[in-house]
Amino acid sequence: MIEDEKTLNEPLGKKLTEEGFVVKIVEDADEAMLAIEEQSYDLILLDIIIPKLDGLKVLRNIREKGIETPVIVMSNLGDQESQDKAKGLGVVDYAVKANNSLDSIVEKIKKQI
Repeated sequence: MIEDEKTLNEPLGKKLTEEGFVVKIVEDADEAMLAIEEQSYDLILLDIIIPKLDGLKVLRNIREKGIETPVIVMSNLGDQESQDKAKGLGVVDYAVKANNSLDSIVEKIKKQI
């Protein structure tokens, strides 16, 4: 999970762990790229607004490296342009944080894994 908001990453990380998932949380683009290059993951949850580099650039970097891990974007940016950019980079789902409960995000993850 690439998410800098502790008010989301901590409870969601806890919920996912309770659901049986192994979760790694990173809070900025540098940590994200390092983690993704060091280890493979079944799924990446990605916020667009994160420190050091926006999430779409992180996603672009991931894809340029040939990493095809499924990505779900979780963002407060609900505009169509952001969603279209993310979908153009191959995300499997786009969740607007304000419109999705922890349970619905977990269901989106289960659907992809």
